Amino acid sequence: MKETFRHIYAIAHQADWDNAVSRGEYKFLGANFTTGDQYDVVTRLKESDAEGIIRQVKEARRQADWVVVSVHSHEFGGQAVRNGGSGPT
Repeated sequence: MKETFRHIYAIAHQADWDNAVSRGEYKFLGANFTTGDQYDVVTRLKESDAEGIIRQVKEARRQADWVVVSVHSHEFGGQAVRNGGSGPT
């Protein structure tokens, strides 16, 4: 994994896309990439988004007898995404 990261970093540097945050961490297309021992995808909810969602649900509870909450996320899963492969492992 670290070797792959070094190649990506070198290509980005040569193309003048040098978005390194620190050694071992790189920003690209709005995502943060870090070195690790395996391929993986980790997402985190922004604190401000969580606070806004909670605020909206509380307001809905104040106004209604029933509140339905749904989650719409863009997290694509499957083993292929987590291990950098193209199919099941």
